[in-house]
Amino acid sequence: EAETARLAEEQAAAAAKLKEKADGEIARVRKTVESSKKYYSAMDFEKALAVIEKLAPSLSMEEGWVEYQVAREKAVRLAAMHLYLENALRTRPCKISVFGQGTRISGLAASGVRVSLGPGANTIRPWSEISAAQYLGILRQYLETEKKTAREKADDCLSMAVFAEEMAGGQIAEQLASRAVAIDPDILELGTRLLPNVKWK
Repeated sequence: EAETARLAEEQAAAAAKLKEKADGEIARVRKTVESSKKYYSAMDFEKALAVIEKLAPSLSMEEGWVEYQVAREKAVRLAAMHLYLENALRTRPCKISVFGQGTRISGLAASGVRVSLGPGANTIRPWSEISAAQYLGILRQYLETEKKTAREKADDCLSMAVFAEEMAGGQIAEQLASRAVAIDPDILELGTRLLPNVKWK
């Protein structure tokens, strides 16, 4: 009995040690994600992704790795979405105005978008001064011109929902999440994994 009790105690201690290590890795991933957000205001999601990816070699627990994979997937989506928008702005005119009547986006600038205020008058609107709603409005205008499958459209909505949750809070994210599921219900599993705090309908 004494031997059995000793083995049980050792097993419990080992399990507690593993849990402590796993919890530590999860906390480290979350702390790194928060640190990477310093690049969000400039929409520099590539740098944010690079910060997160530096973690990979140091993770050895499954729980830490799962947390990392979700964080990386979200960062990859943000970086890809912004790259798409930059390329679209560089090559195609933006047909909507999100900055008020009489203005239009005339192209991409080094740190944001070039805005035409009227004949001969232009200004630069940096990414840091573009709200999440304005950003999504510009992005949606381009995405809606693309010929895509239902799955691809739902995936775009999911990426926008990730952006909305990070930059604008839950309400817009939930609207986009609902739209994604309405387009393709099969995206629900991935959506709930990436955005567990969003109310999926």
